[in-house]
Amino acid sequence: GTTYIKFHPLQNENTIEKILSYCNENHINLSIIAKEVFIEDFIINSKDLLFHGHISSLLFYAKELGNHTSITYIDHFENDEKFSKYIKTQDIDILKVLNSN
Repeated sequence: GTTYIKFHPLQNENTIEKILSYCNENHINLSIIAKEVFIEDFIINSKDLLFHGHISSLLFYAKELGNHTSITYIDHFENDEKFSKYIKTQDIDILKVLNSN
């Protein structure tokens, strides 16, 4: 099948290239969603989608508004100093929110 990916508008080009390279090396068939497309449209107008991300309100919206499945990779960033500093500024526990029923 096809995996659809949408990069954040502020996403670093180096990171985009790393992700695309990884997917290519692992034979993941990608279709890039244009920056002009709103993911909220997919959430509202689709069924049974699987959303992946690190920390995003869209993961929550997908789970709560569309009954889609959301997977967070927040644990993969535990050794990243910038991310650790950022997460300490947040007043929610993203894992708790995404795992709640």
